[in-house]
Amino acid sequence: MSTAFDDVQVIRPQSGPTVSITDASIAADYVASTADHYADQTSRPWSDVVDEVRSAVQHEIDTTGSFTVTADTGAFICR
Repeated sequence: MSTAFDDVQVIRPQSGPTVSITDASIAADYVASTADHYADQTSRPWSDVVDEVRSAVQHEIDTTGSFTVTADTGAFICR
């Protein structure tokens, strides 16, 4: 952005919002929806990646009660 604007600032909250997931299919469905962007970056079938995510998230839910996702958000102010 600095090539197009003289002044670029990034404003971030002190802490990102968190979401607690208690259903592994939510995370797996999200990963499945990103196949058209990321699937060509692995030699594995994308369905295997989705299954691995589902399994790992389910393990975390079984171990700690939920899978917590923290967002990395911010806003750019360009002048």
